[in-house]
Order: sequence, then structure tokens, then C-alpha cells
Amino acid sequence: GVSVTTTLPHGTPDDIRRELRYLVEHGPKVGLCLGCSSSVAPGVPRRNLHALVEGLNYYRTHGRRGL
Repeated sequence: GVSVTTTLPHGTPDDIRRELRYLVEHGPKVGLCLGCSSSVAPGVPRRNLHALVEGLNYYRTHGRRGL
């Protein structure tokens, strides 16, 4: 999942999108489950949470076709 210790709290929305794309490209072809690597701590920038949710929704509806 997206790192909750580096990418989510300290990255940019583009970093989160890149990490999600990497996970989709390099994850298992069947049974991939995207999410956070653990619980989300307080203080994560709202824009990063929005990027995460948008990315998760994108891959949920489009699957790997968007790559």
C-alpha cells in the first residue's frame, strides 16, 4: 500500500499518484488490493488524502486499463 510514514504525510499529491501507479504496475495481476500500508496518522495534508481517495476510486472503476 501507499506508505503512511513517508509518502502520505511528507509527499505531494503527485507522489501519491506515482506510488499508486507503481503498485498497480508491479502488483499481482490477480487479487490486487490497494490501500494504505497501515493506519493514517493525524496531520496528513488533506490534499494528500484527496489524491489517495481519487486514485483508489480511479483504479477501482478503471482497473489496469488506465496504464
